[in-house]
Amino acid sequence: MADINYLRRILVLLTVFGVCSAQVSRGTILDVMTNTNGLKTFASWCRETFPGLYSGSGVLTVFAFNDTAYTYTMPSSERSRLMSLTLDEKREYVQTYTLESRISVDQLRDSSTQQSINGKELFINKRNRVYWNPGSTTGSSATYVNGAMIIREQLQASNGIIHVLDRPLSPISDSNVYQWLMEPDDPTIQTTTIMQLAERIYGEYFTSVISPISTNDRVTFFLPSENALRKIPNSKLSSLNGRELANFMLRVVALFNTLKTWRDLAAKLYQDSRFYLDVVTPIARTDKITFFLPSENALRKIPASKIQGLQGQELANYFKMHYIKNRVVYTSYVEHQESYETAYTGSRVMFMRQDAGRVLVKSGGVTAMIERGNITVRNGVIHIIDRMFGFVYNSAREQISQDAPTFNRLIDRVSPDLQALITQPSGVNMFVPTEDAFSYINNLRGVNLDTNTSLIDFIVRLSMIKDGSIEVSQINGNFDVRQRRFSRYNNWKVVVYNDRNESWVNGGNVRARIVRPDIKVTTGVLQYIDAILGVPSKDIPTLIYYDDYLINTYMDLKSVGLIDYLKDQSYDSTYLPPRNFDQYGNGMNNYGQQTNNDVFRTEYPNQYPTSYPGQVLRRLIIPNQLIFIEQMQVSSQSQRYRAHNGDEVILRKETENTVRLSWGGMSARVIMSDLGATNGVVHIIDTVLSSLSDRTADISASNNLSGNFYVFVVIVSTLCYFQRVWR
Repeated sequence: MADINYLRRILVLLTVFGVCSAQVSRGTILDVMTNTNGLKTFASWCRETFPGLYSGSGVLTVFAFNDTAYTYTMPSSERSRLMSLTLDEKREYVQTYTLESRISVDQLRDSSTQQSINGKELFINKRNRVYWNPGSTTGSSATYVNGAMIIREQLQASNGIIHVLDRPLSPISDSNVYQWLMEPDDPTIQTTTIMQLAERIYGEYFTSVISPISTNDRVTFFLPSENALRKIPNSKLSSLNGRELANFMLRVVALFNTLKTWRDLAAKLYQDSRFYLDVVTPIARTDKITFFLPSENALRKIPASKIQGLQGQELANYFKMHYIKNRVVYTSYVEHQESYETAYTGSRVMFMRQDAGRVLVKSGGVTAMIERGNITVRNGVIHIIDRMFGFVYNSAREQISQDAPTFNRLIDRVSPDLQALITQPSGVNMFVPTEDAFSYINNLRGVNLDTNTSLIDFIVRLSMIKDGSIEVSQINGNFDVRQRRFSRYNNWKVVVYNDRNESWVNGGNVRARIVRPDIKVTTGVLQYIDAILGVPSKDIPTLIYYDDYLINTYMDLKSVGLIDYLKDQSYDSTYLPPRNFDQYGNGMNNYGQQTNNDVFRTEYPNQYPTSYPGQVLRRLIIPNQLIFIEQMQVSSQSQRYRAHNGDEVILRKETENTVRLSWGGMSARVIMSDLGATNGVVHIIDTVLSSLSDRTADISASNNLSGNFYVFVVIVSTLCYFQRVWR
């Protein structure tokens, strides 16, 4: 008995030891990274630079980027910069993302910093991540280091811990924001103009000109009399500022305060000094700062005559709109329409996420795009933007001429009364197609913008709002909270809404993405769009293919042979596809989808699919009719239509924003409407309309016969076999 108890104790100890060993490590930090898939590159850098450090006895925390991001997903320009690092720069890099203690993810706090072993500050943020799915959002907590998300945490090693990041980080600059603006680490980035603006509120004029006349032991001063100064026209005297004024003022203190005009000029320098201390100094001294730097190209687009007039309080206010104090904000984790207060009291900067990773920012009434973001410096982060915040200097026509020359040429050809509306001093609110939008309609049948002046007039009038402006960036929610405005073309409605972190406008039965919202001009507000209102450029299948809601629907249409039918330009159809809900796929599968095994032996256009998926999808096609939901009247009465498969379907507009499609006692809600195509119109519904009865249409009579005959032969053969065995 004693031997048995002894063996039990040994077994328990071995089990505990095994568990603990598994939990502690698989070797040193360098060993673990070397033997872990996805960390080979960072491990090689550590081995190349400090093998003793990462294999030693000191306790460390390492933030390591993963190989997939380094090799495949990071921008090529950034990867080239990392690949070109010298050995000394690699040493600096790996040290930057190494801490001299064991820090778990739970110990990292939001909006905090951690100091690396080479003295660099790492900026920590904790966020609830939101992921978009059709019809819903899901979220989870995530931790970010300088904007990179920890995707695998707490890989244990004998001498520390490793956290894996979702992207390689750039080296951190030794400069603070101000020093970086004075001399960027990247020689391709120019900051000449922004520093010239900062110089206009620079305090050295006051300290270098006024201070010496009160501190120098011996000074000879030539003092203009008050009468001499008053002979100078006030308009010219008041324009003296900064360096020009400093050059005129020589040094002495005697009788200085007895002459009013001269004292006013000195006060002007002192005022500039106060602006400098209030505006420029914080970007050098604040511990945490997010700075939005207008690119040199953006500033040079501003006419010299207009930018030279910026000075004093006005310039100070604009400058303060460009930074957030006491907060380091990276674009990798900001949500759509997330905003922060800038240094200019009452002004906020809003982030707007778009497709393909683009991020827009808006402050002081100006919307800009981040051209290059997340440049980490000693006291924060810099984002380079393509416009200057706050400073609005162009009229609507001037802005259109600069950014949308093709649309501007169309305006040149519209009627004088319409041109007058566009050039009026206020109240101009327009949707402006980009240059890319016009490329989509090149060679489009029936569209000729060279000779068709009626079409040009239609496009321009439809693009103009007549009943007040709309602040697109403030629209929340989805298609259900859409806003309507009347255009200048026969009071046709345009509908503006937000969906999937994108802003959209429907007008003239064309949906366009608002690629840059709320461009403030001196005479109104412009919205840049990626399509031409009133001129569809895609057929029904192509429109479906490019909509994330409908990619599964497109694949089903392709599998049952309906793509060619829906591409036909000889007639128009109304199509109501379901979005990519999980129950859509489940609904198909539950009723025995056979698209892979059942090859349709028919050719378009003589016959159409008769299988179950084909029956369901054809039920959602209303041939030879264009049904525009915005034009339907709210009514208790239903409208009945004959679907392509012969079924009767019912449409009813219950409220201005609620439309239902019904069939066989089932109902689907229209969640997005009036997506115009070159051969019809698409309305997206929220669920599939199908029933068990659709299975009877899955296989034709001939296929049923052949299938049943096959089963019959198998059964008879089996019986014959067993009959022989039993004998």
